[in-house]
Amino acid sequence: MNEYIATETQIEMIAEWFFDNSKPYEREVFNLITDHEIMFNTSFELADALGKANFGGLAFYSESEKGSDHPVISDAASVWNLCCNLEYQAMQAEEDDWPSTDTYWIIKGIKDHAAEKGMRTDLADITWGGKPILQAS
Repeated sequence: MNEYIATETQIEMIAEWFFDNSKPYEREVFNLITDHEIMFNTSFELADALGKANFGGLAFYSESEKGSDHPVISDAASVWNLCCNLEYQAMQAEEDDWPSTDTYWIIKGIKDHAAEKGMRTDLADITWGGKPILQAS
């Protein structure tokens, strides 16, 4: 294993943050390479999928481990950093075909959501698809 492997606790924290900070429709991810939708009903399902990718197929997380005692992430920047760590590790197992894996698209979706939350894009002067609100100088 390499020194950047994401721990079970880190993966749990990513999954829990994502579910606590997103609406159900924001949890839908689409794999553009294989042309299918990816969706998880619980943070436990998400953590298990991320864990399998992290350890190259080893399932390590189960619903029986609910409520484990670990810190709760409150800031999006921490989620971004944890996702980068997880992405680096998961990519090692799927090096040749990384962009076609569901894990690639799941991590990308979580990172995009964390970036949006962290930058507070909802408070921007110009919104995606919206008209700019600019003051004349």
